[in-house]
Amino acid sequence: FEPSPQHHYQPGYTMIGGGLISPDSVVIETAKMIPKGVAWVPQAVEKFEPGNNTIYTQDGSAYTYDQLIVSAGVVNNYDAVKGLKEALDDEKCPVGTIYNYNYATKFGHLMKDFKKGKAIFTFPQIPIKCAGAPQKILYLSEDYWRKNGARKDIIIDYNITGDLFFSVKRYADALEPIAKSKGINIRYRYILKEVRGKDRIAVFEDQSTKQTTEEKFDLLHAVPPMHAPEVIRKSPLANEQGYICLLYTSDAADDLLCVDLGGRRIIKKK
Repeated sequence: FEPSPQHHYQPGYTMIGGGLISPDSVVIETAKMIPKGVAWVPQAVEKFEPGNNTIYTQDGSAYTYDQLIVSAGVVNNYDAVKGLKEALDDEKCPVGTIYNYNYATKFGHLMKDFKKGKAIFTFPQIPIKCAGAPQKILYLSEDYWRKNGARKDIIIDYNITGDLFFSVKRYADALEPIAKSKGINIRYRYILKEVRGKDRIAVFEDQSTKQTTEEKFDLLHAVPPMHAPEVIRKSPLANEQGYICLLYTSDAADDLLCVDLGGRRIIKKK
């Protein structure tokens, strides 16, 4: 069940924003991606009835199943940051994000045209898809500016909502020195609350003090907070965070009954 006639290779959005590939190179017709022997239903699922092993699509059709695999992913929650969507939609405003096809294309142009000033990159509260991508576009941008002689005239800030440079401490300990060696300014527990695109101001809240700060920018790469699609959040499948609760039997859960995976729960069977 997939309503989109086109399939997007979303990891490629980072490469679009980094100026390495063309936008059309990540798009292919969905029909070409469906394996032989699989029936493609070009409809979105609108309702789940797990008690009856039934799903309903947007056109009102009902489908029963023996096993159900749900991979709806997460969606961008632009409304969580006041003014962000308006800034992203304004072609004259230097705000972009690689978490959307059109906005990644916009950022790729902005990044290449940027010659001097202050560039701010953000990392929101988790969960988000591909938590490494905000750093990837940060490094790709820095590398492009360095190779093209503009780096010396650009200030780069990387503002992170959490306490670690990356959610896995082992990687955070390795990555943070790399960022610092590139002259990137890092601030922790710094969450983007508002974007005033016309004024080129980003408003951040310090999670330690709850005080807000207005930051002037010349370029902003903003990663929006994310959440599960509404059809998942309102379904019987969702847990209290709005995500699907997963049953897990592997020893990966060690001796814990519940392992936090950024909003999802993996519960080990006793």
